[in-house]
Amino acid sequence: MKEKREGMSRRDFLYYTGAATAGVVSAIGLGSAGKAHAAQESFKIIGGAEDLIEPIINEFQQTFDMKMETTLVTHAVLNNKMLTGGDRIYDACESCLSFMQVLWEAGVLRPIPVKDLTYFNDVRDWFVDEQAVGTDQSGWPASKIFYDEKREYVKYAPQLWSYDTLAYNWEKVNPMPLTRMLLHDEKYAGKTGIWNDPVYGFRNTAMVLWRHGLMPRPKFGDEGQLTREEVDMVFEFLVEKKKHGQYRAVWDNWPQILDLHSSGELWLSDAWQPAVLECQRRGAPIRYAYVWEGFDAWCHVVAIPKKASEEAYQRALTFINWWNDGPPGKYICENGYLLATSNDRAKKYLTDAQYRKWYLGQGRDCGPIEIQKRWLAHWDQWPTEIKYYTKRWQQFLAA
Repeated sequence: MKEKREGMSRRDFLYYTGAATAGVVSAIGLGSAGKAHAAQESFKIIGGAEDLIEPIINEFQQTFDMKMETTLVTHAVLNNKMLTGGDRIYDACESCLSFMQVLWEAGVLRPIPVKDLTYFNDVRDWFVDEQAVGTDQSGWPASKIFYDEKREYVKYAPQLWSYDTLAYNWEKVNPMPLTRMLLHDEKYAGKTGIWNDPVYGFRNTAMVLWRHGLMPRPKFGDEGQLTREEVDMVFEFLVEKKKHGQYRAVWDNWPQILDLHSSGELWLSDAWQPAVLECQRRGAPIRYAYVWEGFDAWCHVVAIPKKASEEAYQRALTFINWWNDGPPGKYICENGYLLATSNDRAKKYLTDAQYRKWYLGQGRDCGPIEIQKRWLAHWDQWPTEIKYYTKRWQQFLAA
């Protein structure tokens, strides 16, 4: 069966990313254990610096006696590279599912037989069951994983997942219940920050507005897919708040949000979990909020280019199956990221303390996995109106 393609074109994505390639953070990482092995080709993968970290590279190389070459970039730059010749260079790519969907729709990736994925039967239910997604009604991520109706092929192999919510200074902010509306509350004017991303910014603000009765529920039933009229409603709200000095920062990157919170300049913001954890390691009074509107869930997947040779395909499978067996779990959990496979598989490689904290929620902000799952507001999606999102966000930044 031929899978239906929908959504954005290659041109639309390049419009969204604009000059993103100017901000590329790229490196070839071989790890401290890397050695050249004449007997076999290197495994070449492009992905994020938060996932392809040195301990993972080293362990993979030691386990398989295979050099691993990593090109570390942002999600947007990864897509630009893959759309402009990278599909001839890399054996695999790993990124957020919402971004990877663009590559699939552009015809860059190949389907992967489920029979080749050793641990696919152990992946979490929300990767295979459209009804197993907490309060979210979109069917993500399961609705985007499979290639065919018989479910014999997948477009991408599940890799890891986590969620985003608010970071807050508990010495300065302690209302109950915690809510995302605090970002826009005049009481905290000049002490809040939002992420400089049109998809995230419009989606999350729309969630706040409709759940607080300030706009109708989005037409398509999910704030991840807004109409132009709905984008305009959110835009007008954000611009009005910005003009009155609500936002101390519209932040761009991990170091920036880390410094703003650690210094006390921000009391509330959108934030990524690794930045919150690093703030806590530095002794800053920052926590990840259990907001009543719910969490933003996201996942990363691994894909294989259509132009990959058979040898490259086998190297990519080696990496995917090793990852989903569980060894990387002991490294990524320290950033708040969890394996796409089951608790039992992850537990094999974690210390008891790691398992109790990251999977059972003992001493972790926002509790155990089962609580997080029941409180998912939505999964990251790629909006069909991305060009309009981008246009209006640029206007918001300029206001």
